[in-house]
Amino acid sequence: RANGYTETMRIGQLAAAHQVALSPHVVHELSLHVAAALPNAFLVEWIDWVPADLFEGMPKCEAGAFRISDRPGHGIALTADAEKKYKMA
Repeated sequence: RANGYTETMRIGQLAAAHQVALSPHVVHELSLHVAAALPNAFLVEWIDWVPADLFEGMPKCEAGAFRISDRPGHGIALTADAEKKYKMA
């Protein structure tokens, strides 16, 4: 179990040193960055779970591959109307 990027990268580097493949799970929008940084990452779990009007900059799977955003951080931001639409009182 990993809690955050630093620990996930440490685990990934340890796995790579022993020729063990790695597949980060949960929140593919963030796991893509880990997979791109590790030579032994081979698979990213993808679940199309987000309403289309909630975030902008969501990575899309096309022909079995993702293009990682060049926006700052993870590259995802709330849409202009998301807070109003999904606000819980």
